[in-house]
Amino acid sequence: MWIRSQNQENYLDASGKTFSIYNGNQIHLKYANSSIFLGKYSSYTKTLKVLDMLQKQNDKWHSMNVFYSCNNMGLSISSMNNVLAALEETNTFEMPQDEDV
Repeated sequence: MWIRSQNQENYLDASGKTFSIYNGNQIHLKYANSSIFLGKYSSYTKTLKVLDMLQKQNDKWHSMNVFYSCNNMGLSISSMNNVLAALEETNTFEMPQDEDV
């Protein structure tokens, strides 16, 4: 899954990385010995809600990807096109602005 930071300055491949809450109101993507700021919110509750949104999006992406990878070509071309469209739709998560949470 790819992530676009709240300030639009970072577009990151989040595969195998950790999302963390910092200072109660920020979300960072952690990897190795570093982290990248993704978004800042006005409350811990909003920050936690965005982290939940990230988890749901990632779970959806992972499920669609596994389904597509494991398919034994038993789907019609129309159905496969629907699966591919859903994969494209869930491939990127854009960090919402504070007022949109």
